[in-house]
Amino acid sequence: MIKMNSKKTTLKINMHCEGCSVRISNTLSGIKGILGVYPDLNNHKITISYDERTIDLEKIKETIRGMGYMVG
Repeated sequence: MIKMNSKKTTLKINMHCEGCSVRISNTLSGIKGILGVYPDLNNHKITISYDERTIDLEKIKETIRGMGYMVG
């Protein structure tokens, strides 16, 4: 369920396999403020729902980059 102060964004990520998808999903899902993570491996994208009062988009991107992935 998406809350009222939530935002949803789709990011292009250089994930190449199911392992990448699972790794990114598990990492992001464990962060406070992330409400949902929906990878689309075929299109190299991930949609993220998050509570903007708790976490911002730049912190999410920073986390993904810290895992070794490029975020577009």
